[in-house]
Amino acid sequence: MTAAEVRRLSWVDFIIVELIASDTVTTVQRTTTSSALPTQLDSPRAKLIYLYLESTPASLDDIQSDLGVPKLTLYSVLRTLREQGLVEKQDGQFEAVE
Repeated sequence: MTAAEVRRLSWVDFIIVELIASDTVTTVQRTTTSSALPTQLDSPRAKLIYLYLESTPASLDDIQSDLGVPKLTLYSVLRTLREQGLVEKQDGQFEAVE
């Protein structure tokens, strides 16, 4: 496993712990400056996927393997996030819109 993969897993673990502890993330230790979730995010999975994509662009396969979310669920959540204007897809990579 590369150092980048270890950092990604650590970030995902941090997100999961924060989502379990509360419905919003108030402090985030990373290089971007976002500190609040968009208000239209209701489901914990949508929050998790949004925060994951906010930290790094990723393919559907990357999201599925890193977060362990079933692909059918990912299709639904990503479609909703794209319809809400929170996520874009370019060249097979999903990315949070800032």
